[in-house]
Amino acid sequence: MNFKFFIGFFGLIIFGLTNCTSPSEFSEIPEIGFIGFSKATLLQGSQNQDTVLLRISFRDGDGDIGSRERLNIEVRDLRLDNAVPFSFLIPEIPEQGAENGISGTMDIRIFSVCCFQGSVSCQPFPDMPEDELRFSVQITDNAGNKSNVVETEPIRLLCQ
Repeated sequence: MNFKFFIGFFGLIIFGLTNCTSPSEFSEIPEIGFIGFSKATLLQGSQNQDTVLLRISFRDGDGDIGSRERLNIEVRDLRLDNAVPFSFLIPEIPEQGAENGISGTMDIRIFSVCCFQGSVSCQPFPDMPEDELRFSVQITDNAGNKSNVVETEPIRLLCQ
């Protein structure tokens, strides 16, 4: 009798362990947040290849971000109203283990841009030693769900 009780009890424990996997606490629509920049200033200029890393956090309930086929990060320069966004590719993320969602951080390398004083120019502005840059960022998952849009803190653009 004790043996049957043991087998039944053991079976309940196995059933409980296999059913402890809970669905993702994250939404299937990706969510992002601004963390920061790798430095506080960027030197302007098309000849100057200065860069800054823009770090964002992300989470996605079904883990379907990352693709080899389409650009899925948009970064906009908020100084320019109708500017075409910079587009980037999130590297493909293996689906194995992503059923319960994924979260983490990603760095986006932003190359130097030009200063803006009524028009964009990479020539030095004598009366404008620096400009202020802010970006908006949005990602799109493989199902076409767009994340929230986050705006960065300002970064100084040196107009030398």
